[in-house]
Amino acid sequence: MKKWPSGDVYTGQVVDGNMQGKGEYVWANGVKFRGQFVNDMFAQGKAEKIWKTVTYVGETAEGMANGEGVKTWTSGTKITGTFKKDKANGAAVLTWTDGSVLRARFINGLAEGPGEKVQDGSIFKGNYKAG
Repeated sequence: MKKWPSGDVYTGQVVDGNMQGKGEYVWANGVKFRGQFVNDMFAQGKAEKIWKTVTYVGETAEGMANGEGVKTWTSGTKITGTFKKDKANGAAVLTWTDGSVLRARFINGLAEGPGEKVQDGSIFKGNYKAG
């Protein structure tokens, strides 16, 4: 276990005083990262990151969602696709709890450009601008 003055805590494998192998890093604000560590750094690869109301499971780099993954809110809404720096970036599918689905390209977490929303059996096609 390692602790920082900021309140951050790491629980997992430690080699020569460094985070190494499988572990969990918890920031003082409660955000958690479960995955692999190499030489005291977040390793690139599959991991889980948990915020207060959102969980991400997928590819990560530098402790952030980077690559293919799924982000799920406690409400049940989820987005599946490509992520960069914890936000949807690229092709993604956003699914709400009522069954509505948005297929679009996302930039910094917002739908941008042509997209298709399916809701209550109807299909709506259009261009999205920042969400």
